[in-house]
Amino acid sequence: KAQQQHYDQIANAYLTNLVKCGLNNDNNNYKGIKDYNFESLKTCVENILLKEIDIIKPKVVFCFGSNVENYLWELYPEDYPFLVVGLPHPAGQRRGFKDDFYRHLYFTKILEGLYKAGIVMIDEAQNKFKEFLTLTKKRTTPI
Repeated sequence: KAQQQHYDQIANAYLTNLVKCGLNNDNNNYKGIKDYNFESLKTCVENILLKEIDIIKPKVVFCFGSNVENYLWELYPEDYPFLVVGLPHPAGQRRGFKDDFYRHLYFTKILEGLYKAGIVMIDEAQNKFKEFLTLTKKRTTPI
């Protein structure tokens, strides 16, 4: 029963990047958002991203990169029909930060989004964070 409740909660969240139609550049590397022309981007968003959101109807959308959040803001200028939580894009520049920093950042931002959207209650969020810290401590403790 607890497992089913967990799945029911997560069904209210949606994680996305903006570009649903991946393109490669001339060097066969993945194109960044700045490499897309507006019409291609608009087509991908309208034909895939918005349809996914409409089908799922999430309470919270987690976005990889500020471009997604900015684009969603243009689509919903008055008010989002869901909570939007921006996350650093994993392919972005790390700016000297270690993986542990990003692991903590992702975990806390996602947990905060789930709490703000009413998907988890404060006591559950606190317990999950305690579990995360315990696991993190075990992983980084020297042997």
